[in-house]
Amino acid sequence: RYDLGLNIWTPVITSGSPPLPQSVGSAVWDGQRMIVFGDPGAELTGTVWSYQPASHLWSAEVAGGALPPSYNDTAAVWDGQEALLPTQSGGVYSYSPTGRQWAALTPANLLQLHANAVVWDGTNLLSAGGMDPSGALQSDVSSLGPDSSGVWSWSQAEVAGAQFPARSGAAGGWDGRHAIFFGGQ
Repeated sequence: RYDLGLNIWTPVITSGSPPLPQSVGSAVWDGQRMIVFGDPGAELTGTVWSYQPASHLWSAEVAGGALPPSYNDTAAVWDGQEALLPTQSGGVYSYSPTGRQWAALTPANLLQLHANAVVWDGTNLLSAGGMDPSGALQSDVSSLGPDSSGVWSWSQAEVAGAQFPARSGAAGGWDGRHAIFFGGQ
């Protein structure tokens, strides 16, 4: 665990059933726990892990519903109620920890990227960079949000100022006013 105020890392002894480190795809914080999505093997089992920092306890549960095709090279965001997970070719999925259910959001158009950075701005999921199916690095910033009838769709964000450099594998965060992206190549 990292303490920002003290600028130190502290080892934590945990109990329970954590995911294998190589299987982790992405994680979100829901205000009480870290929810982790990962590929434990060749087939998705619907298993979702959670870590409770107060008790240092890992738990695993099998979620139902429409499972994403893969967690590979995905990044999830927390929208205040659910985790949103855009996938490379299978669309966007939401995960409800209270119902332990996945649902396909089926946007009108697919954003076929992997290793893109995503953040939640309070209203929309923003995606920056990534690689398209041909392997070409991208610099676009796209926005995913529902319209007044609840239909989700992607649109390219009109960005003023400096262009986001083409890259994949970046990480992102939201500070309440700005999307902050770091790293990648």
